[in-house]
Amino acid sequence: MFTMSKRLILTLCVTSAPLACNKAADLASRTVELSEGDHVTVVEAIKGDEVRVQKDGASTRLRLLGLYSMDEAVAPVDPGAAEGLAASLLTTQVVGKVVVVRLNNPPTDTHGRFLGYLDANGKDLNLALLEGGRVIVYTEFPFDREMLYLRAEAQARAAGRGLWRRVGFATLAQGLRKQWLAERTKRGQPAPDDELLTNVEPPQP
Repeated sequence: MFTMSKRLILTLCVTSAPLACNKAADLASRTVELSEGDHVTVVEAIKGDEVRVQKDGASTRLRLLGLYSMDEAVAPVDPGAAEGLAASLLTTQVVGKVVVVRLNNPPTDTHGRFLGYLDANGKDLNLALLEGGRVIVYTEFPFDREMLYLRAEAQARAAGRGLWRRVGFATLAQGLRKQWLAERTKRGQPAPDDELLTNVEPPQP
């Protein structure tokens, strides 16, 4: 399957001079190194919890730290829900914007993707997705904003925002969180203070 960058190269090779083709291929093959505080442009929403960002003409994948997109679970059973999903929101409101990267430590995951938060004008975009009920907190691995994110998720749930208004969604999210807790426990890492683990009823606002 062609990625966006490969399709662009193919188009340039067919319609443009060889020089343009070679330049495009060179940019696509370059290794992008992100550093804490880098300003990057979001060029694609790959999933509701993953984007492609561009720096100095070359792009790389970045996993939004602390988030888990439920788009793939919700869309097949509710095709009309596309506008409310995280990837759709990222595409319409974030793609094309310049943002600041706040990297995790370590900065990459086992898939070679960068891990981090995206800030725009001082606003945590990861947190905004949680506040809107577009994603859930990914708790399999601890991260520094975990409790902040869990509180934001609980508030979105109590208010019935986004995906939390859907029947059965809380039970689905709880099942995932229990799986992640089991993996976390195997590694000897402490459990987060997560009310969803014990109660699928929304907390009182």
